[in-house]
Amino acid sequence: MSDENEQLERQRLPTHAFGYEFTHIPEHIRDDLGWLEREEVLYADLWVDELRDFRHVRITLTLEEAKEYARRTWSFELYLRAGCPKWAREVPGIDADVADDADTYSMSLIDGTKIPPPWHCFAAFLGPHLEALSCSSIPERTTIIELQGKESVLFTLSRAVQALTPTIRSFNLREKGLPPWTVSREDDIRDLLYVMLKPVLFDLVKEEPTPSLVGTHKIR
Repeated sequence: MSDENEQLERQRLPTHAFGYEFTHIPEHIRDDLGWLEREEVLYADLWVDELRDFRHVRITLTLEEAKEYARRTWSFELYLRAGCPKWAREVPGIDADVADDADTYSMSLIDGTKIPPPWHCFAAFLGPHLEALSCSSIPERTTIIELQGKESVLFTLSRAVQALTPTIRSFNLREKGLPPWTVSREDDIRDLLYVMLKPVLFDLVKEEPTPSLVGTHKIR
């Protein structure tokens, strides 16, 4: 297998959720599907008007909304597999209502500029209701996560561990012409986690080998 094919296979490792097998959607959408299947929630960093600042929040969906999110994400998967044609309605397997939402979606920029359809970002496939739920801080659906002490540390650790696979995959699939940053052993993973966690855990220290009494080494 050529290097290019090997990279393609790594990029398309499957994610299974709601009975679908996803291979092309971005990592953050794969994470969303995992949370939805386990807890029927999404996690996001959203602007909260009352606080005039961003906060990490938990967004609660109903089971029906979670399944609808998966159905529409599957349409986005099929669109990506098809090579992103001009119209979603041209892709076999995409439901007509999702294709209509995607093909009529327009993007509004911060400065007020509107980009006319078709504009096939992921939000275009979600439809107005699910886009509003996942991208806006709706008080009755949104809970601000305020973690302190041990809970905050454990939450940070869990997010870092969840990010390991997409981070390693990104290292292996760098821009054309750049050598991959190989992560192939425990020491590599330990160093990678240290770099990821150090900005938020300021007292974090690297494990260091120290001579033992019998002349071997141990890690402290």
